[in-house]
Amino acid sequence: MKSHIILTLLFISALATVERDANQEALEGVWSYFNQKGPFTVTKCGTDQDHKDAYLFTGYFLRKADIASTSEINPLIAEGQQFYNSLPIDTRNCFENNEEVIDLGKFLGIDQYTEDQLQDKITNWVGTHFFVYKRLIKAAGNDWNNWKDYEQTGRDLAELLQRILTDTQE
Repeated sequence: MKSHIILTLLFISALATVERDANQEALEGVWSYFNQKGPFTVTKCGTDQDHKDAYLFTGYFLRKADIASTSEINPLIAEGQQFYNSLPIDTRNCFENNEEVIDLGKFLGIDQYTEDQLQDKITNWVGTHFFVYKRLIKAAGNDWNNWKDYEQTGRDLAELLQRILTDTQE
């Protein structure tokens, strides 16, 4: 009986590690897309449960984004914000005060936008580049939800972010 309990605990802790590792790989994809070193400390933010929740939410979010119409983008953004705000305050503070996150935000110029401006920029860009959006979201979701390549998911999402922020035309 004790061996079953120990094996169960090891299995559960391995799952949590797998999710933290997947999140780390996706973030490495984002950073590498922008030719930045890291991240080395971001996934230290949060508990294993926070990482599991983020991992599961990412899969759900990508599936939902893949089938979303342009009119569903704002509610989708709101749902993402709601998930983030549901994380423990310590996790959010760790993430928001993480130097690597701050530096990447500065590099991308995200700090020049308010939340409302950024949401408008996303909504407008998706409305005018819907097929590019669909291609990148579908690719990211396929890799993530089929346990293929989390780092490639990060690169796909980074490309999407870059396109939105720079209004890059295809």
